[in-house]
Amino acid sequence: MKTGPTLQTGPCGDMVASKNQFGQYLRKRPSRQKPRNKPRSADIDRAESDWRAISVLWNSLTEEQYRAWGISADGERSRPRAGQSGRLSPRHFFFKLNNSRASLGLTLLADPPLAAKAGPNPVGQLHITNRGDRVVLRLEVSEVARDPIKLYGSPPQNRGRRRCQDLRVLGCLPAQANGESDITLLYVQEYGVPEPGTRVFIRTVVELNGRQTSPRETNCIVPERQRSASGKQNRQTLWPTQGE
Repeated sequence: MKTGPTLQTGPCGDMVASKNQFGQYLRKRPSRQKPRNKPRSADIDRAESDWRAISVLWNSLTEEQYRAWGISADGERSRPRAGQSGRLSPRHFFFKLNNSRASLGLTLLADPPLAAKAGPNPVGQLHITNRGDRVVLRLEVSEVARDPIKLYGSPPQNRGRRRCQDLRVLGCLPAQANGESDITLLYVQEYGVPEPGTRVFIRTVVELNGRQTSPRETNCIVPERQRSASGKQNRQTLWPTQGE
């Protein structure tokens, strides 16, 4: 049910205030009962493993390190939600920073890093080619990135979609070569080979020590398979090799 212009956020009873590109709306709060035999994904296992490792590290810090995180967290705020944000405690800031590093495959930090501003995002348009035997996804990269770039991707969508909110972390943007970065392997490992005629959405953010720049989004339609010279359509491989 769509609501009025008043900002609403979070749950209230059995209803939850949500927001999408069309505005605010209310939805039924999902049941808290866990379904039996619910399959676990590798992403869930990885996220829980990262969270446990961060928790163990936090509980093993020295008093000097706790004080250092307290000083470093001064002035840090949560991500704005419904126009509001709050101050982050030292523990929340520690978890936010290290959870961000873990999602990129970086080592966890026991000591707070020096404050630094993330560099520019050199990623441009997404290009998809389909030679019949292989679908290739590449991103334009204007220069060598100074800081790590986190890559998000959507499942294949209908070509009529103009926006997509279902984007999941694919990993760190691969190194660029000849002005392009091949993200095929990262995408296929998460979603499989996208079918021709579907639209793929990609989002990139420069992330440094838990701080992110504004996201940059791009999308492209998977083209139809090109036919070989003999007129026969080639078979599409399921596991492409990155960099070919």
